Amino acid sequence: MHFLRLGGLALVAAPYPPGIEPGVPPMYGDGMYQGGFGVAHFGLHVDDLDDAVDSVRRLGGKILSEARENAGLRFAYLG
Repeated sequence: MHFLRLGGLALVAAPYPPGIEPGVPPMYGDGMYQGGFGVAHFGLHVDDLDDAVDSVRRLGGKILSEARENAGLRFAYLG
């Protein structure tokens, strides 16, 4: 198990419970919510979104969606 504390949030990454076998997750946007498979995404608040995206890019992370705005909220999807 891996525990990550982010402010008041605790994120736990753990193996599947005994007797449950991992499966192939559906493609993004294709039944993630309907099938109830894992976590579709989670968000983190950062002080400077553009700097955070650039930092992930410099470190070799995958940018799934550049920074954009919707309903007054700026966000980017990273993989």
